[in-house]
Amino acid sequence: MDTGRKRDRIELNPEERRDISIQFRVNKAEFEYLKSLIESSGLERGYYIKKEILKSEPVVKIKMPEFEQSLYREIQHQGNNINQIAKKLNTNEDFKQSVASETNFAIKQLMKRILKACEVYAV
Repeated sequence: MDTGRKRDRIELNPEERRDISIQFRVNKAEFEYLKSLIESSGLERGYYIKKEILKSEPVVKIKMPEFEQSLYREIQHQGNNINQIAKKLNTNEDFKQSVASETNFAIKQLMKRILKACEVYAV
């Protein structure tokens, strides 16, 4: 009786054939955990891993828009200025009031930009 199989394997068309191999490394603890999951599922290792990976939701890292990146950098910059002012005040170094005034003005401008950005995303 001819089953049309070669060595008991079903001939697959090119779309169904799995001819790409993916390898990854795990440490001993991860391997033991994975092994216990596979054993409890009753499935073969490759089938279990494929099933779990392909059914899961993808992790998508969203890139921050350029405007928000510049705003974030400006917040960091002003935070650094505030820390430098606090350090000078705490160490009794010579401190110019004009530096505090400039930083205060910059922070107020930054707050306006933050509020505008919030309005854009609230719409």
